Amino acid sequence: MSIWGKILLFFNLLLAVVVLLIGSMDYGKRQAWRYSYRLHQVTVTGPPVKTVADELARVNVAVSGAITDKQTAKAYLVPLARTLGDRAQIVALIDSDDGTMSKSKGWFAEQVKAASRTATSPPNRKELRQSMGHVLVNLSPDTEWRIRCMTVLGMEAYVEVVSRQADSLIAMAVDLERGMMNDRATFERQYLDLVQSILKESDELFKAKQYLDELQKTAAERQTQVAQRTTEKQEEENKLAQARAEADTAVAKLKAVQKDLFALQQRKGLALQQNQQLESELRQMEQKR
Repeated sequence: MSIWGKILLFFNLLLAVVVLLIGSMDYGKRQAWRYSYRLHQVTVTGPPVKTVADELARVNVAVSGAITDKQTAKAYLVPLARTLGDRAQIVALIDSDDGTMSKSKGWFAEQVKAASRTATSPPNRKELRQSMGHVLVNLSPDTEWRIRCMTVLGMEAYVEVVSRQADSLIAMAVDLERGMMNDRATFERQYLDLVQSILKESDELFKAKQYLDELQKTAAERQTQVAQRTTEKQEEENKLAQARAEADTAVAKLKAVQKDLFALQQRKGLALQQNQQLESELRQMEQKR
């Protein structure tokens, strides 16, 4: 082989090495870009639904174990409410639970079960991700937990869940404000009725107090009259007792006079009898002459 052939072979080999080197660099770049794209897709759309379901199953076990009292149950379950009615029902369920918190745990298990299925067949993966995301995201406002939810659900699903819950909270706020306005209107109406009732009862109480004062005044006058009549009665009773004593004395004197008169009448009778006897003897003596 001539020198030019060797030089051409050398350049061909060198060109082949450069081509291989550039090809390997391009392949590595493509792989890096592909990995970055897949990572971006996973970040945006999230991992497969099975991964979300596994995370939800893990959370179900963890939350069921963490619910040991009513305060903890409310911290986990109340944020899952979508309406004020749901919120009130959840609070009522927790308040009626026993020491084992079986009702609260059963309710959460039902929510997990409901979030793991869709109404369509085959299952709508987006709907599944949204349903499971609602349970996962709203369990805690902790920053680390929310970052984990972003990773598990993907940014699109996470943002959609947060947006829907924000809409639910806005609706609950509107309902709450409407309820507060209704309660305020009812309170104001009841307050006015109560004020009118108090004023009416106050007027009746004032009249009753005046009537009571009059009755007390009349009672005082009657007591004074009773005291006067009692004094007069006592005086009359004393006079009557004195009159009775005087009458008894007069009766006693009358009885004595009657006794003396009776004695005088007896003596008079005896004197008459003696006088008649003497007259009879005188007649007899005159006849004998």
